[in-house]
Amino acid sequence: SKPFSLSKENIKKLFFYKNLYPLFFALYRADKLESIIPAFEKIKYLAQFDGYHQYPVDIHSLYTLKELDSIEEFQHLNKNEKALLRFAAFFHDLGKGRVEEHSIVGARIAKEFAENINFHNPEIIEKLIKHHTLMSNIAQREDIFNDKVILSFAEIVQNKEFLKYLYILTIADIKAVGKEVFNSYK
Repeated sequence: SKPFSLSKENIKKLFFYKNLYPLFFALYRADKLESIIPAFEKIKYLAQFDGYHQYPVDIHSLYTLKELDSIEEFQHLNKNEKALLRFAAFFHDLGKGRVEEHSIVGARIAKEFAENINFHNPEIIEKLIKHHTLMSNIAQREDIFNDKVILSFAEIVQNKEFLKYLYILTIADIKAVGKEVFNSYK
């Protein structure tokens, strides 16, 4: 098979494509996605035995990217914000299958990759991925009427812009877990 590669600038441009999911899925099916995003190789076909995820990590990552387009709040973002969330959505679980906590590893991988291709706001991407389970965990496992819980959450979130990104990423992530997982309770 012929080697496949893209320039850093062209990789960066991918995240600005409106229909990135079909393109990435085609590259995945052709075994070329890991050629442009090497960290994807580690999660390819990686099963998740947590009783929650219905798909392996690679498919879940692709579906998270797909689900962004179904979220109304995502549609109201500008092109840079959408690209940032596409990047974070695709990279959010690329740290799975390692010894260290997947959110920490994934955040590091994403930030390094973003910096390598001169992508905007690598620090926000890193923070989003590091805390991509925060909102879901607090909403489903904590007392949201407890001041300490809310203050702890606010201390991490810090501003309305990050809250908006985290909210959209959380919805996309939950919706990509499997059919009928995202419901009115969640």
